[in-house]
Amino acid sequence: GAPELPLFYYHIPGTTHATIKAMDLFNSAQENGLRSLMGVKYVSTDMGDWFNLVAKYNKTKALLFAPEPKLASFGLGIGRGTVLAEDFFAGTYRRMKEAFFSSSSASTNATLEQAWKLAAGAVFGQYGGGSAERTVYGRFPHTRGLDLGPPRLPSRPITQDQKAELFKALDSIDFWNRL
Repeated sequence: GAPELPLFYYHIPGTTHATIKAMDLFNSAQENGLRSLMGVKYVSTDMGDWFNLVAKYNKTKALLFAPEPKLASFGLGIGRGTVLAEDFFAGTYRRMKEAFFSSSSASTNATLEQAWKLAAGAVFGQYGGGSAERTVYGRFPHTRGLDLGPPRLPSRPITQDQKAELFKALDSIDFWNRL
């Protein structure tokens, strides 16, 4: 049944607006016998919560760190091997990583790339985050016409007017050429 199925928690409070700390969730699961909680993909700026989680559960759970901002992973010394999920920003992450580890002006170059990523993220956030991302996926040849289903709650699909505004905003930050 469902209690035996493995559960992997996606901790992304910036999107879900959930206020629970991942550490509290894992502690509660352990205290209440929820053995099926296998791990977490951690996307949050709360480094205290992350470090507490690692200190207690690193040997018994799958802990995937997807730091925001991504630049944080380099300063923590884990940017070379961290599991990072990047949809549109893989190229940005790669350029940040190369800049950070290759030159004396690395921090400036990496910071500029991070600033661009944050600007693009703000555009996506303005148009519903995941809803905007789903809309943009439809512009790429390999995903054009693919039914991606509805966005995750609490997001809603964007309107055609919002789609036009989204694309205009992305054009204004040279999004399509920087991928």
